[in-house]
Amino acid sequence: MIEFINFRNISNQNDSWKTLLKIGCVCILIGYMIFMLKELIVGFISLIFFMIGFYCLYLACKIWMRNI
Repeated sequence: MIEFINFRNISNQNDSWKTLLKIGCVCILIGYMIFMLKELIVGFISLIFFMIGFYCLYLACKIWMRNI
């Protein structure tokens, strides 16, 4: 069976604040990493669309110059 963190046992220990500090720091770091990865993924996708757009403009200009 899965055992979850028993906070009653943690609060009875002398070093209980260290354990809670570690758990809190890990949760904050995981949240920050998820937030940063989301921003990087959105930035990468927007960069791809910018590149596709500029390439289409380049091809359109090239075809337009050929037809003049």
